[in-house]
Amino acid sequence: MEAEASSFETSEILATFLGSTPLLSDSWNLCRHANSAAPHGFLVNRIAGVAYVAFSGVQTVAGLDFDLTGCRNLVALDCDAAAGLFSELRCRGGEAEEEPVMVHAGMLNLFLSMFKYTDFQFQIFELMKQSKSIVLTGHSIGGTIASLSTLYLLSYLQSISSPLTSVLCFTFGSPLLGNESLSRAILQERWGSNFCHVVSKHDIVPRLLLAPLSPLTPHLHSLLQYYHFSMKDLASSAKLEGGQRPGRESFWPFGSYVFCTNKGAICVDNEIAVVKLLHLMFSTASASSSIEDHLKYEEYVGKFLSWQFWKTGGLLEGEFLDYSSYEAGVRLALQSSEISSHEPAFEPVIQCLKTAKRMGRTPNLNSANLAIALSKITPLRAQVEWYKKTCDESDENRMGYYDTFKLRGAVKKGC
Repeated sequence: MEAEASSFETSEILATFLGSTPLLSDSWNLCRHANSAAPHGFLVNRIAGVAYVAFSGVQTVAGLDFDLTGCRNLVALDCDAAAGLFSELRCRGGEAEEEPVMVHAGMLNLFLSMFKYTDFQFQIFELMKQSKSIVLTGHSIGGTIASLSTLYLLSYLQSISSPLTSVLCFTFGSPLLGNESLSRAILQERWGSNFCHVVSKHDIVPRLLLAPLSPLTPHLHSLLQYYHFSMKDLASSAKLEGGQRPGRESFWPFGSYVFCTNKGAICVDNEIAVVKLLHLMFSTASASSSIEDHLKYEEYVGKFLSWQFWKTGGLLEGEFLDYSSYEAGVRLALQSSEISSHEPAFEPVIQCLKTAKRMGRTPNLNSANLAIALSKITPLRAQVEWYKKTCDESDENRMGYYDTFKLRGAVKKGC
């Protein structure tokens, strides 16, 4: 029962955190302002001691056209153009032919142009002097720039061993950024909790790069038909059901996701569960709703933070009191998804919610256990290095390390 009780612990903590602070609403307000007041750029502001950098979602990015060569073009994050900016972000261990950490080429070029040809660096370093908490945020494409900026800032802070600055990233309806190696590298660095991606139920933008590579028409209706058709592919579904990863050079999520609907929100931090929910919750979308939802984040953020939103969720009215905490969590999340029992996605969503913890718990625990084990070994290594240095600098004898250690032990016993 203890295991069941903790199944939704991380999502509840995230939801409680977002609902109890103004960070989400302040981030969205600045995103909205950046979209209108700073197209192709970013805005900087400080609110209650927290520094915000909001990137406009109005951008022109080479390589985003829907053709065979451009829309899914991935490049290595350590390419010559970005050399040194993300030096701390590498995927370590695993298979011998590990796929390198890769990101969308157009998004990286957009970040680099902003990094090199604007006062972005100066503004960031000034904010670090004035505030110990920095939030980077963006709507649509602006969200991917915010994610890259956050990765740069986290890499920089780690390279100078500075734990003094807290960095968070909030995105709203942003496209996927990179491949699974990027997601794994972020997990290894324990940076996943620094990212929170807000996605509305039918917003097509966060889902575009999940569809298999194929000629896509520029017309939304045809694009939507293609997306629904591609998601019915049995092989792709079987891989997701089995918890398998995508092929090489496929886009993959990272960080925590908040799926918003008119009835609630679902917080998920497991990548496979995120991909499943991106597919399943989009199953009832139409051409109009896929665009409307991309423009309704102000409404969703307002509902997420309102007391009436939580009160009408059913949990406070005693609807789930007959269930265990685990079952109540599943049913509350299912209710928040707005997927009814007669829809084909109903059962898959239930299974997705039930297996989310089981799929994601082991990698997270392994990462934490490795860090704990290393923290226990590091002091012992320091002692060995100190002993070695002491022996090397000693003029009393020229014996080996082991003989010197035995001699010191004999002297202590004689005393």
